[in-house]
Amino acid sequence: MKKNINHCKRIARLSAAMALAALPMSGFAQPADAGTIAAEQSKQQTGMTYGEWSAVWWQYVLSQPTSNPTNPLLDFDTTGENCKLGQTGSSPVFFLVGANVGTPVTRYCNVPAGKKLFFPLVNLFNVHVEGDGLDDAAALWENLALFYKRPFEATGLYARLDHQDVASRPPRRKWSYACAGENQPEGQNCTPAFSLNFPDNNLFGIPKGLYAPAVAEGYYLMLEPLPVGYHTLEFGGSLTNADNTKSAQKITYHLLVTPKRPSEPHQPPRHPNFRF
Repeated sequence: MKKNINHCKRIARLSAAMALAALPMSGFAQPADAGTIAAEQSKQQTGMTYGEWSAVWWQYVLSQPTSNPTNPLLDFDTTGENCKLGQTGSSPVFFLVGANVGTPVTRYCNVPAGKKLFFPLVNLFNVHVEGDGLDDAAALWENLALFYKRPFEATGLYARLDHQDVASRPPRRKWSYACAGENQPEGQNCTPAFSLNFPDNNLFGIPKGLYAPAVAEGYYLMLEPLPVGYHTLEFGGSLTNADNTKSAQKITYHLLVTPKRPSEPHQPPRHPNFRF
């Protein structure tokens, strides 16, 4: 059982390695001004640090079952409706995710106007499961080193929105790195270890319940709210495994940013890529 659980955890960590970029849908929304909120600005603008948002991101992803209708990592919905499941309506932030497969994936997502977008370029996690002997953060990090090179190594990270880079500089540890459960120098956007609430029919097949501690790290971006209309994000990047091989992802999001109130501008014409 322990071997199977560790194998599942490794698959999930691989599947969550992400990076975002974007291409436009011509003839609809104007290209967005791809403003980013750097890690050092996040606390002031959203009330939480990148490290805190990264822990909440994992809780969002892993608290949803693989059915009814689906976990976001498994979501291949073409209507754009499923990606709002599990999102907090009162939150200033809307989460985007990667996939649990290593091949290119295309998704559709309806995003409420006014929401900042938070997503991992590349990230990974580990969590203590009863009987695995990994009952503190240090042990969890040591276990991760069996699968991934440490210190955390990511390459080929990029992010573009509507043909434009979403950042005027490539991701760097100082302004886009975040972690949870690891002591880092001040300013490294880290937060304490956290807990994960796994439902029935979860990604790992482990019993339903609260699991702790959990640790995580990664490179993230937070985007300013996008204009109402259609936008496309395409993401890619890789992390280095312990054997020096690479684990990579390439995912495309077609986003429809929708007005929050009837008084706002009407929804733009239906785009052919959205299969309503």
